[in-house]
Amino acid sequence: MLRQLLRNVFERFRAAAGTMRQDRSRTGRIAHAAALIDGEDPARASRLLASIVAARPDDAQALHHFARIALKQDRVDEAIAIASRRA
Repeated sequence: MLRQLLRNVFERFRAAAGTMRQDRSRTGRIAHAAALIDGEDPARASRLLASIVAARPDDAQALHHFARIALKQDRVDEAIAIASRRA
């Protein structure tokens, strides 16, 4: 019984560690996309953000940066639609 309990605890720790790695990876990709937008490379930023939104369609940070790209390209209506999507 103790063995099963310990096994369950270790499995939960392992799963939590995997989630933390994925979140750090996502955070890094978001930061990289923001840098690409600031560096005037919205096409690369869009591709990176699209991969994040494909996994998490309601990711507020990714959608925020998509809206930033639309605004930089004077696509105001699209930016508003994107921003409304996360509200």
